[in-house]
Amino acid sequence: MPKNKKPKIFKISQNGLFKTPYSLPKEQKQDIEPHIMTEYEFLLIQKLKPAIESKQLIKFWYEDTTTNFSDWRIVEPHLIGQTNYKHENIWLVAWFLPTSSQISNGHAPDWKTYILDNVKKLEILEDRYKFTKPNYNIKDKRMKTIYCATSYYVQ
Repeated sequence: MPKNKKPKIFKISQNGLFKTPYSLPKEQKQDIEPHIMTEYEFLLIQKLKPAIESKQLIKFWYEDTTTNFSDWRIVEPHLIGQTNYKHENIWLVAWFLPTSSQISNGHAPDWKTYILDNVKKLEILEDRYKFTKPNYNIKDKRMKTIYCATSYYVQ
């Protein structure tokens, strides 16, 4: 090392990480990829809107690529909106009503989100639900735009 240059000093912080003598460049935020509504999504929203407003149960085939749980779903639909995440999608927010077979495979009733493009073979059922479930939020902060939502009413 040349005599006129001082070595860089690195300190170890309390958590064991090295403190550098310079700041690292910040990682750039990735731009949001705008979502253009497909004709399929538009038609599904038109079909689901009356069911959501009248609190009718729906049944559909859903292929969940993240959990590999592809099966029929029966749900209480509550809201459809466009997310404000990096990958904008149109979501159906619904209370999942698992069948006894699904329960025995570890699935439980709970709030779920479904990417609308992955909802197939939709059926509007005659059965209705009376009350919204706990933690329903008609002003869901995950949504940039809400297309339709059921009224808020709890027991």
